[in-house]
Amino acid sequence: MEYLLIAHEHWKPWIDLAQDTVFSLGVIPFFIALFKFIKFLKARDFLTTTEKIESNLRFREYLEPKLESYVLEKYKNGIKDIGVRFIYWKNYPSQISNDAYKHLLRIEYHDQHILGASWINNTGIYFQEHLWFSNTSVYVDRDGVFFFAPSGGAYKHFTEHKNRCLVIHLPFTNVVNFDFEEKIEYEPIFYIKVPYYNFKDLYSDICFLRERTGDQYFSLELDFRKQIKEYSWLRYMMTYAKILFLRFKE
Repeated sequence: MEYLLIAHEHWKPWIDLAQDTVFSLGVIPFFIALFKFIKFLKARDFLTTTEKIESNLRFREYLEPKLESYVLEKYKNGIKDIGVRFIYWKNYPSQISNDAYKHLLRIEYHDQHILGASWINNTGIYFQEHLWFSNTSVYVDRDGVFFFAPSGGAYKHFTEHKNRCLVIHLPFTNVVNFDFEEKIEYEPIFYIKVPYYNFKDLYSDICFLRERTGDQYFSLELDFRKQIKEYSWLRYMMTYAKILFLRFKE
């Protein structure tokens, strides 16, 4: 027994060296692999973003001339509420007549002249909803939490914005295709990925409230991620808690 203890003491430095060597040989490749994986993720993010940019630019290059020609033709004929028809892709082709809901393009004017390409940018198309037409107001609190409800309501902590237009942005990625030849009531068709009434998923997160007349003196930015679909105190508290959690994560 004593011999074993002496032998262990004699060989202990060599045993420790062997253990350290094995450990080092394991740790170094691990960190090399981790570094390569992080580098791969960054490269993948870059490629994904560049592919998205290229896809958006190709889509705009293909769509913009057709859309501009359509808008200018309508404008020359004295039409200012210029729209297109949305059709949810799942309703093609049997339910087109029941689904072709009209959406108005956001058209801006200066000195009674139309501003070219005010309805499109590098990532999508701008539309506007005339909320006043359906007697709908937007109720917004100080943190940007909002919901749509009939005008004239009173909600604690919320300010009513009445007689406004809602400017919304449809990403190209939510457009399956479009058709300027087979029109519905003289308006082109846009086939979309999401039902037209699902604002949160169909449009970009950021939207704007504008004056009914398009007056630039009023513009309020809203975020669909802060929208309450139907107001109740419980939903308000849940939305507010989600906002606080997201702020904490940032």
